[in-house]
Amino acid sequence: MNNNGLISKLNGYLKWMTRLAGLNALFLIGMLAGGVLFGLFPSIAATLSLTKKWFNGHVTVPLWQTYWQLYKQEWKTANLIGVLISMTGGILYINYLLLKSMDGSIFFLVPFAFIALVFLYGLVILWVFPLMVYYKGSLQQHIKNAFILGLTKIHLSFGMAVVWFAVGYYSLKLPSLIPFFSFALLFLGWMWLAYQVLANIRTNPTAHKKAA
Repeated sequence: MNNNGLISKLNGYLKWMTRLAGLNALFLIGMLAGGVLFGLFPSIAATLSLTKKWFNGHVTVPLWQTYWQLYKQEWKTANLIGVLISMTGGILYINYLLLKSMDGSIFFLVPFAFIALVFLYGLVILWVFPLMVYYKGSLQQHIKNAFILGLTKIHLSFGMAVVWFAVGYYSLKLPSLIPFFSFALLFLGWMWLAYQVLANIRTNPTAHKKAA
């Protein structure tokens, strides 16, 4: 009986390792399929959508078929969000260079205002993709809701940042993790934290959850 239980547990662990490795591979393939530039953000959305399905109990969905279906479904919205995030990040970086070059000749509150903007920008990035894969809505709605959730659920936002940092840190320490598990673990942890809120939100009549 004990042996059967041990074998069952080992089998469960192996299945999850296989799922995670498959998800990691799909993320990389999806990113490359769009030439990185147009593949990164749809791949993020599709990978998060798959982890959402797992949290909803659909752990046996076919990875390959489901991933590409979600990838195509989210391609346009994900890239629109990606373009907006990239452009905003570029503007913030240019402002950082300007602030750095001006050094002591600027009003002392300006650097603090810039740090606040970067902080809010980071919150939007952390929440906008989980929101996008969980709810139907316009780009404006997703950005606004990401901003609100990022601030009102600051403990979860902090947890997401910790997940990003931890996965990045250990991936640099153990680069062999990157092609097999790093991205899958990142998205799993990221979506799990977002799921704590999104699965229980009571939406208004104009907000609709996407299919599980």
